[in-house]
Amino acid sequence: MTKATKKRVFRARDIGKTIKRLRRVAHKSQKEVAHKAGISLQTISNIEVGRVMPDLESLCGIAYGIGVEPHVLMQHGLAEAVGLNELMKHAGFTQGGFYNHFKSKAALVCEVLASAMAEGIAEIAKGARAPVDASTTALRRYISHYLSRTHRDNIDHGCPVAGFAGDASRLGADAQSHFARGLDDQITILAGLIAESGSSAAADERRTLRERAISLHCEMVGALILSRSVAQAAPAVSNGILENVQRHVLASLEEGSSQGPKPRKKH
Repeated sequence: MTKATKKRVFRARDIGKTIKRLRRVAHKSQKEVAHKAGISLQTISNIEVGRVMPDLESLCGIAYGIGVEPHVLMQHGLAEAVGLNELMKHAGFTQGGFYNHFKSKAALVCEVLASAMAEGIAEIAKGARAPVDASTTALRRYISHYLSRTHRDNIDHGCPVAGFAGDASRLGADAQSHFARGLDDQITILAGLIAESGSSAAADERRTLRERAISLHCEMVGALILSRSVAQAAPAVSNGILENVQRHVLASLEEGSSQGPKPRKKH
């Protein structure tokens, strides 16, 4: 068993013990919590003994079933595993008002996702608007940071699209709508940076600005997710993914800028 695997196992056990303790304090049976959470009795049993690490939807469902805020469970290790640390801190709900506010597990998941996406996109927009010196451009700075080890390791305050991409397809329609809007906003921000820099416009006249932004965003998000997936087990591979994709993307920008607009043929 690798060091990273051992760490994940211990984290799952800690979360399971916390869920079991809080469930008993709330005088709830596994069957009751499982029913409200929308998961099987076997699943919650496996989570409590540390055999299974719950994902976002399961975690929110269990929290709803017990009657506690999700961050109470997250602070015991799950946040580090799925990149969702402190997502509920902005909701401001007390335990007493928890059930009165959320009518279902799906409503809770939707609220968590909406809050995280809004905060994450706001931070990205703020960073994109920050002043830049003459040695670089806002686009190059954005790319260099996005594909950096610092961003890879800072899951809690990193790109919300990359953080939730693995969960989004399993969530309800309302939660997916929040994710989709956040994704669209992020592509729009990137398109604006491309337009301001003028990069690749001459090299790829057949593609629209949005199409170029979509391609670039997908390439960077994919690289970030893959680098995070092996960061502990194979750090050299993780670093290589970031470095190679960053080098390729920045080189493409240089190539597009150096070509310049093609002169029109005279008739």
